[in-house]
Amino acid sequence: MRILPDMRYLVAALFMSLAHAAPAQASGAFSCEAADKAVKFSTSAGLSRGGGMFLNMSAQLQIRDGAVPQDLRKLELAGEDITQRWLHGRELKLRFYRERDNKLPHGYVDLLIEARESKEDESKYRGSYRLSIYSLKTEQDSDGQRTTLRGKVDCFVE
Repeated sequence: MRILPDMRYLVAALFMSLAHAAPAQASGAFSCEAADKAVKFSTSAGLSRGGGMFLNMSAQLQIRDGAVPQDLRKLELAGEDITQRWLHGRELKLRFYRERDNKLPHGYVDLLIEARESKEDESKYRGSYRLSIYSLKTEQDSDGQRTTLRGKVDCFVE
């Protein structure tokens, strides 16, 4: 088949428009907060709904319980501290895990957030957090101190 010279431009334009016609991926953001007598927590991130990626994730955790060792009471968390994440349908779940610095006796903070979409407003999610803290006092310790804190959390998803 022979393509006429005028048709070459039309075929080239059609090819270029198809090459750039990738489906658009929606993006949004989320944030969660908890503030009670035991914990003050906030996190936020942009998210790519198509790829499930969290973008520019940041979180601040302040534990107000005096039984928790000082070095674990105030933490800045980032994307690498998320061990599990779920935003699907009406559910939002996040799990953060951070260990102490290797130079100190073993200790960790494990924060689990579980929230469901509000029936009144699809951008609001309400649920709970469970914060588990474990700490050895010395490297020779065989039994560490365990603390578990629970409370309510509010999230916003757009």
